[in-house]
Amino acid sequence: TSPGDVVIGPFSGDWYDATQLYRKWAITAPWAAKGPIHARSDVPNWLKNATYWTVGNMGGVTGINHEMEKHEFLGSGGIFHAYGYYHNLGDKIYPEVFPPKIGSEGFKNTVDEFHKKGIRVVTYINGSCWDETTESYQKLSEDQKKRGRTDTYGGGVWLAGMSPCEKLWQDKLAEVCSHGVAKYGIDGWYIDFLTNHTGDCFKTDHGHPIAGGNHWTKSVRDIYGRLRREIKALNPDGMLTAEANVEWVIDLLDTQLVLSEVQAKAPLYQAVYHDYGMIFGGSVNNSSPCVQGRWWLMGNQNGWHNVEGAYAVPPTDFYRTEAKYYLRLLRCHREFGLPYLGYGRMLRMPRITTAMPVVTHDGPGRNSGQPVYTVPAVEGSAWQAADGTVGIFFLNYSGEPQEFTWTMDLGEAAGWGAGDKLRLSQWMEEGGLQAAQEINGGKLNRSVKMEGRGILALKLEVIR
Repeated sequence: TSPGDVVIGPFSGDWYDATQLYRKWAITAPWAAKGPIHARSDVPNWLKNATYWTVGNMGGVTGINHEMEKHEFLGSGGIFHAYGYYHNLGDKIYPEVFPPKIGSEGFKNTVDEFHKKGIRVVTYINGSCWDETTESYQKLSEDQKKRGRTDTYGGGVWLAGMSPCEKLWQDKLAEVCSHGVAKYGIDGWYIDFLTNHTGDCFKTDHGHPIAGGNHWTKSVRDIYGRLRREIKALNPDGMLTAEANVEWVIDLLDTQLVLSEVQAKAPLYQAVYHDYGMIFGGSVNNSSPCVQGRWWLMGNQNGWHNVEGAYAVPPTDFYRTEAKYYLRLLRCHREFGLPYLGYGRMLRMPRITTAMPVVTHDGPGRNSGQPVYTVPAVEGSAWQAADGTVGIFFLNYSGEPQEFTWTMDLGEAAGWGAGDKLRLSQWMEEGGLQAAQEINGGKLNRSVKMEGRGILALKLEVIR
């Protein structure tokens, strides 16, 4: 087991109350010591201001041109998560991803072209596997080759599962990642596997207890810390990210990939850490308001769904309709939602008091690997920005108009009592932010009617 104290006890409340009890301690933990995202100078502004991610292939003209096409369609603020730039497609040759498949000069020129268009490039590498057929692996001693596990997937070769404790492996990852930033000008690295593909280590010369203990978390922090330092030394505006989101690395990763939890009823991580650790991602090959809309509403940078290409070049009317919806979400995030949905503190969700119909994520937009799930036709979220203002967002996932009443205790959420005078503004798809009316603090109750697939974005601020 890992060292540390555990406190268990009863409490009164719901899931959000539980997260706020935990948050009181969590933001005093070592990984939160750098403070909230808005105040951190070590997190690049281009990442804080990003609107979406795409995922694609950088191994040839076709993939590169298609990526350009996606970003031209989706607009500014995009990040390209690049796969396939290494020589052999499939999961092999790691960590020997250089020289690039299109050659060093071609790769550098391509990165420069993306930059000219305002697109950032974050490249992929497997952070845990070393292809046993590579020349570099074959040069290791027999003792160094002794592995607790091996994997094979996709590429059809055996991949040695490297322990993050090993200086040998730490040195190798650092060498490759530094080379990519220094020689090619890439904006950052995505490290696959390392955070969440945990394993026991039985080697006796690694300086930790055999098998268990906290060797994995400690060693992963060591690797991420080293990679971050070396990337930042080469490019202070560079970034580091990785697969899966966990609390104990939010100080070392600029953002983290959230995978396929879009159906969650209680976004615990966001309620504790959203203003301290950015998240991005989506659910691969899934497209519907229940996916794209929910990721957006729950404070993720959208993208990484692998359907952005179908939005840019729709193969069917279904994707043509979904593309229009997605563009509206991105526009609201870009023009208004950033300080709230990007890195605001998550408040208790506004409560819809009207009985709502449900919407099911199924049909042509659902990847067969994604579960069928249902959500209310309308959901809302609320966030407090660094300047103290509050953003409240509602989405109507259904294609039909919905009328409902909602309530929110502004005293609990923001400390605004009934005697406080507030300005309520609304972001409009035509016209931007428009002042609506003055209201009092305390308990807010409102009735609204939303069009099918409608977006309601509100701003509350104290009148001083």
